[in-house]
Amino acid sequence: GVYVYRFDTGTNGQAIFNYLTIVYALNNEVLNFQFRYGNTLNELNNAQLFSFTGISGDLINLANYTIPTGTQPQGRYLDIVFTYSSDQINTPVLSSIALYYSVFGLPTGFIYDTNEKLVHSQIEYNLYNKLLKEL
Repeated sequence: GVYVYRFDTGTNGQAIFNYLTIVYALNNEVLNFQFRYGNTLNELNNAQLFSFTGISGDLINLANYTIPTGTQPQGRYLDIVFTYSSDQINTPVLSSIALYYSVFGLPTGFIYDTNEKLVHSQIEYNLYNKLLKEL
């Protein structure tokens, strides 16, 4: 299977993507990582994919995987592509993605945490059910 996580910084061409941390768990699967970047969706969808490696929780310097090596990925968008093969019973479990980047020289970041989303989803679900009962 393939998962694509697309980050949109909203700043056309001004974001420099520095580091990435991915927290995941494997059972018996093979998991491959790639990324691509661009200023427009057309540019992004046609961009070269760069493969990278890392252990769950590692801080990955994206510039180590670009061509030429050391080139900082820069643009509005960044795709993180996960490709996996499984035994049809187990699949990889993605817990979080943290992207560290800078815009106009100011460091910023974005964290996608599936555990936090699940907690908030449960809270929202409970509130929704409470409102339905009150109606």
